[in-house]
Amino acid sequence: MSELDESKTVNDSNDREKELDRQAEEIMARLMGNDDTDEETASDEVEQDGLDANIPVTGETDDGFEMEPEIPETFDVVLPSETVGSPSSDVPVDLVTPAITTSQPVQQQAVTMEEAERPKGHGFLTFLLFLVVLAAGAYIAGAIVFMSRFMPNTTINGEDVSLQTVEEVAQANSDSIDSFGLSVTGDGLNLNVKAADIKASYDGNAYASEAMAQQEPWTWPLEVANTHELTAETRMSYDEKLLDKVVGDAVDAVNKDAKKPTDAKIVKNDKTKRYEVKAEEMGTLVDRDAILELARSAVKDRQVVLEIDEGQLVKPKVLSDDKKLNDTVKKVNASLDAKQDIVTGDSTVATVDDDLLQKWVKVADDYSVSFDTDACTKWARGELSEKLDTIGTKRSYTFPDGRSGEVTGGTYGWCCDGAAIASAISENVLAGKAGEVGVTWLVEAAKWNPGGQDWGDRFIEIDLGAQHVKMFDGSNVIWEADCVTGKTADGHDTPQGVYYINDNMQSGNVELRGEIDPKTNEPEYISYVKYWMPFIGNGYALHDADWRSSFGGDIYKNDGSHGCVNLPPDKAAELYGLVSVGTVVVVHW
Repeated sequence: MSELDESKTVNDSNDREKELDRQAEEIMARLMGNDDTDEETASDEVEQDGLDANIPVTGETDDGFEMEPEIPETFDVVLPSETVGSPSSDVPVDLVTPAITTSQPVQQQAVTMEEAERPKGHGFLTFLLFLVVLAAGAYIAGAIVFMSRFMPNTTINGEDVSLQTVEEVAQANSDSIDSFGLSVTGDGLNLNVKAADIKASYDGNAYASEAMAQQEPWTWPLEVANTHELTAETRMSYDEKLLDKVVGDAVDAVNKDAKKPTDAKIVKNDKTKRYEVKAEEMGTLVDRDAILELARSAVKDRQVVLEIDEGQLVKPKVLSDDKKLNDTVKKVNASLDAKQDIVTGDSTVATVDDDLLQKWVKVADDYSVSFDTDACTKWARGELSEKLDTIGTKRSYTFPDGRSGEVTGGTYGWCCDGAAIASAISENVLAGKAGEVGVTWLVEAAKWNPGGQDWGDRFIEIDLGAQHVKMFDGSNVIWEADCVTGKTADGHDTPQGVYYINDNMQSGNVELRGEIDPKTNEPEYISYVKYWMPFIGNGYALHDADWRSSFGGDIYKNDGSHGCVNLPPDKAAELYGLVSVGTVVVVHW
C-alpha cells in the first residue's frame, strides 16, 4: 500500500471516531434533558490528502440510515517493484497476487440497518461503562480507606474511635499506660502500684489490630451508617518479679506483727476428763500467695483498686467441723468410758477404771486413737500379778489332821499371763466396749483361793522341824516316814515352799553328782539312787538313801544332806509308786 493510501485510511478512522464522540455527547445531552441540541447531522468532508478519488461524503438517507462512502469500481494501485517479480523475492512471480489497477472492478458492500445503528449504541454503552467504572472506583477507594481507618459510629470497649486510623488508636492505647495505677487496700495493706514501678506497657498495635480485624471494609456501603461496638484485649506487659516484690514486701511488713491462725484441735476438759473440739481462730496473717495472685490478675485486667478482705487471710487448715477431728473425739471418749472388769471364775479380781484408762488411752498428733499396750502389760505383770499370782506367796493352810500354819515360797500356784490380759483389754477399749476380761493363766493351781491353800487334797507334806514326811489323800494319810533334810550347819537347808514333782522324775540307777570342788576339779560326791522324785529343778528331790542307817531326829543339823530329802529305801520305793508328775509338795518348818 502506498503512503497516500495509508493516510487515507487513517483519516477515515479518525473521522469515524469523531462521529462516535459526537453521537455520545448527543445521547448524554438527551439524558440530561437538553432539547436544544441540534438534531441535524452534517456530512463531514473527508480530506483526500492529494488523492484523486471520487468518494462521496458520509451522510444520512431520508429514512435516517447512515450510508457508507461510495467506492469507485476501479482505481489504480501500484505495488512496489520489489514485491512483484523482484529478483530478491523468494516468491515466484507467477504466484504473486496481481497488482490492482484502476481498471480492475471492486464489488461495493451493502450497508445493513444494524451497521447503520452501531455508532449510536456504542456511545451509550461507553457512557454506562463510564458510570460503572466510576462507581467501582469509589467502592474500592472506600474499602481501602476503611482497611486502616475505623468507620463512623465505632467504639472499642465502649471508647469512641470513629474515623480514627489504626495508628492513632494504637498510639492512644499505648499512651494510656501512663495513667495506670493500682491501689491495694484492706487487711492492713495500703499500697499504690504505678506503671513505672513494675515497668508496665500496653501493646497498642495488637489492641488496634484486634479491633480492626472485626471491621469488614468491603461492606462499607452497607455498614458506614451503622453503629459498631468492637472489643479488644488490652495486652499489658510488665515485670512480674517487680510486682511480686513491691506487693510481697508490703504484705511481709503487715504480717510482721500479725497474729497467726490456729487450727481446731482436740483438748481434754479438766473437769470432765473427756476430750472435746476447740474451735479454730482466724488471726490476722495475710495470705501472701493469694495477694500476689490477685495483684497479678488486677494488673492484667487494668483494675484501679484491689480491695482485700478476710477472704485473703491465712485460714486455719483444720476447722471445728472436720469429720476426722469429731470422729476422733467420739472414739477417744468411748474408749475412756470402756471400763474393764478382770474376772476369774465367778470372781472379779481387778478393774481397769477411768484412772487407768486416762493413762493408757492416747490421741496422736494425726488424731488417731491408740492404747498403750506396753503400759497395760506392765500393770498386768506387776500390780495385777501381785493380786492374782500365788506362786511363791505366803499361803495359810490347815492340814486334815488339824495342824495349821503358813508357808512362803515355792513354784506351785497361780501365775497370770499379763501380755494376754493386756491385749484383751486393749481390744475392748479401742472398740469402745465396756465389759469383762477373763484372766489368762500361764500356770494354774488346783483351786482359786487367794492367800490360802490353793493345792488339792492329794499332796506330800515335808515337816522340816519334825523331820517327817506324810502324803495325804483327802483326810487320810496314805504314806509317811522319817527323813533327813539339808544340813543346816553349813547352809544346805532344804528350801521351804509349795512345789510339785516335776518331769525329771525317774527310777533305776540314777547317778547324783555334787558340785565341782575348785581344789580338785572333781565333783564333791558321786552317789547312786533308785528312786528320784525332784521338786525343785533337778537338784532337790525326795530319794532313797541306802548309805544311812537312821532317819529323823536332829541328824539334819550336822549330818544332813546337800538339800535333798533322804528316805529309807523301802519307804522311797513305796512313795515312788504313789506320786506322779504334778503331785504337790509342801515344805515347811
